[in-house]
Amino acid sequence: MAKREKNAVIAAVIYIGMMAVGMITQHFIFHYSYTDPNMAKVLIYFEIIMAIFTFIVYKRMKLTILSQKVGFTKWLIPFIIIILTTVVMLVTTGDFSNRTSLILTIFIMTIFVGFSEELMFRGILLNVLLEKRTAKFAILFSSALFALLHSVNVLGGASLIATIIQLFATFLFGLVFSCLAVLMKNIIPLMIYHCLWDFSLLPQSITGANIGWISSIAILVELIVVIPLFIYTVKKFKRAK
Repeated sequence: MAKREKNAVIAAVIYIGMMAVGMITQHFIFHYSYTDPNMAKVLIYFEIIMAIFTFIVYKRMKLTILSQKVGFTKWLIPFIIIILTTVVMLVTTGDFSNRTSLILTIFIMTIFVGFSEELMFRGILLNVLLEKRTAKFAILFSSALFALLHSVNVLGGASLIATIIQLFATFLFGLVFSCLAVLMKNIIPLMIYHCLWDFSLLPQSITGANIGWISSIAILVELIVVIPLFIYTVKKFKRAK
């Protein structure tokens, strides 16, 4: 493994470690559960630190994924429809009159989550691996570490079964978004999607928004497109090389 690859992997592992400390802190010190939106009151500080750490790594590795021109791909269309539907349902069926300060905290936190997770796993790790490795390896490896990030949720009070399900869901999500990152050559649209998606789901117990069914549709769409999208991306990247 080349030095840049080692540095990228080490950075991702440190990032995962930071998230683990955040989960332990919010659960065992502040006694919040992973399903409790109040955990955002603690995790927001960790997310800010993680975002700063990730951006420093990005700059030191002299990557340009944030400044590249966004290349549109037809594979993005179903996810544009999904996130627009999610936002519309959130606004029209959600109640934001209660606990507005907590909802604002969650929103700010999800901005940092979307920024740092996409930058670390699709911006830094994926792109550094693509410098020397095949697209197949880079996509699978970065997606596996992205899923591993969510394994620490068990330290925050998530049940083992829920964590295992989330490992599968985030690996699938990682595969799809890694492919989109390769095709678009820019991850800012993915950051926006990630932020809006998390913000729609995390305060759901507060807002009461009717968006649970959209999650099921999103996973179904990912399952349908992941294999052909993966094959298409690997072939296109190979031709471009």
